[in-house]
Amino acid sequence: MDFKEYQEKSFRTMKREGAMDMILHCVMGMAGESGELQELPYPSGTERLLELGDCMWYPSVLCTVLGLDFADVVAEADAKFEDGDLIHFSGELRAMLWASRAIDLLKKSKFYHKELDVSVLYKMIVGYMGGILDACHKTSVSPLLVAEMNIKKLEARYPDKMFNSTHAIERNEVVEAVAVGGED
Repeated sequence: MDFKEYQEKSFRTMKREGAMDMILHCVMGMAGESGELQELPYPSGTERLLELGDCMWYPSVLCTVLGLDFADVVAEADAKFEDGDLIHFSGELRAMLWASRAIDLLKKSKFYHKELDVSVLYKMIVGYMGGILDACHKTSVSPLLVAEMNIKKLEARYPDKMFNSTHAIERNEVVEAVAVGGED
């Protein structure tokens, strides 16, 4: 699997809403998932791998909604691998900080009617992914492995490989963990 295929497969499990709602859903998800990742100890095996996958799913889907290439985002984030004034923070915390900046940008667009500058949001997604890639590297796990495991988990959650409200709410975390080779 490469990041292009990951982006295609991850978007299948996104609830289809209006564009701004999907953008808000993804950015709020980036903040929430990076917060959950921040709370996990190093290393924590399958749980950490699954959380990294959740952290990667949101920007991948967001890129689809915005018409961006997630592989380009990952490549740019990997090439930079530094966030300037944020480099002294852990990858997890950097991801949270970039997600909070993106939330502020969307707040101004949604509630103050300021035009959403996708190029600025793109930079925030790259910064966020830089933090997630750093967390992957510090955990000694390949980001592509994280992507593959995330798709396996989602395929276990959504047997028809598409978003389904019932499956989203009534998910079986044991089945999902087994799908990625975790403990049952």
